Amino acid sequence: MKTNILMDTDAATVVYYPEYGIVHHTIHRGVNDEEVQEILNSGLKAFLENGCHKWLSDDRGNSAGLSQPQFEWGEIHWIQPMIRAGWKFWALVVPDEVSARQDMIPVVEMFYERGIRVMVFTDVQRALDWLKNL
Repeated sequence: MKTNILMDTDAATVVYYPEYGIVHHTIHRGVNDEEVQEILNSGLKAFLENGCHKWLSDDRGNSAGLSQPQFEWGEIHWIQPMIRAGWKFWALVVPDEVSARQDMIPVVEMFYERGIRVMVFTDVQRALDWLKNL
């Protein structure tokens, strides 16, 4: 599968799979607000330039939660532009702990109400396969 690397730092890697229209980010360690914005903006750019509809988030390496200002930035500068760009499917890869999956229930519901189908996984390959088969 062809992969275009959009970003590759010690904090995160973001790749684009042109054959499937998927942007995939992997967090390698806890990230600060500036790093989160860089990660999300690199993927948004690919969405806008390539007409993508699918995003894969591998957040298992991120120990930091989002600050309120970061959450507000994300709504305005990432979520809304992503939806306008045609975002329809989101695969979230979370840690194995049941609590990590349970914490995602409000997120899944919120995005569903906005027209985005969200699936939560603990295995990256299963998440990628789900997106590839849509």
